[in-house]
Amino acid sequence: MTAETIHAKVAGVNFKNPDGRSRQQHIRKYCGTATPVILRRDPGNARDKNTVEVWVSAPGLLFQQSEVQIGLLDPQLAASIADHIDHGGTVTAEITEITGGRRADGLVGVNIVLRKR
Repeated sequence: MTAETIHAKVAGVNFKNPDGRSRQQHIRKYCGTATPVILRRDPGNARDKNTVEVWVSAPGLLFQQSEVQIGLLDPQLAASIADHIDHGGTVTAEITEITGGRRADGLVGVNIVLRKR
């Protein structure tokens, strides 16, 4: 089976996570080119049953790994990815570029590449 490659921007990178922590800080601390991302379905999301969250690994204390959310997939893309996952397909993804951060507000964005199999 041939993989489909999709290039996308991560949405929602300017929001805080439910625990109050800044996604911008997570991106600056844990993200770089070729960083693998974890895509998580959230079918219980009240706003959109197709929600796909974007997470990365974050090294913790005493060599423990944890994961932090850095954003979401755009709703239109999420619908396609959610359907693919829900029907047994797999999707891998990694960061291709961290953008921005040069203006006074210092906001950064994240570009990723997804591979559907």
